[in-house]
Amino acid sequence: MKSDIYEIYKEFIKLKGNKRRGWYLRGIKDGETIAEHSFSSAALGLFFADQLGLDENKVVKMALIHEFCEIITGDITPVDGVSIADKRARELKAAKQIFGILKDGGKYISLWKEFEFNTSKEGQLVKDIDKLEMALQAIEYDKEYNHFSKDEFIHSALDSIKTKEIRNFLLRIIEKEKK
Repeated sequence: MKSDIYEIYKEFIKLKGNKRRGWYLRGIKDGETIAEHSFSSAALGLFFADQLGLDENKVVKMALIHEFCEIITGDITPVDGVSIADKRARELKAAKQIFGILKDGGKYISLWKEFEFNTSKEGQLVKDIDKLEMALQAIEYDKEYNHFSKDEFIHSALDSIKTKEIRNFLLRIIEKEKK
């Protein structure tokens, strides 16, 4: 095993202890970690990529690494007042720093860029799954916590999701949960 893999391991395991800020800011003090979100996104990505005939390997890789930048930047949320351009610039700098640990880190930077800038069907799918997973988690928190409302997160996801199949999937889940 190459030592650079151990070095990046020491970095990405930090995500196991970092809670997603959006949940924390809404009163969910013991919410999911960034690593849990990435795992759920990768699992959803595997199944949706297969269903849509996309490159499953690429989708799973993107979903696993899409939040690695947050090791350095933290979980920047819309309420933080950071512009999309500034957030992207910070995250790109972080991606270069993190994946620069690896001898072949450029391929992971390229995958991250493909996700972040929606330059492929796989990148768009992972972008949409990122939002879908957020909405599904909000539905679960809405059941568990009396003070929490899923509506803001569902509306945000529906406003962002571009893949017809992902949007329709979420709409079916919303209807199912109403019953």
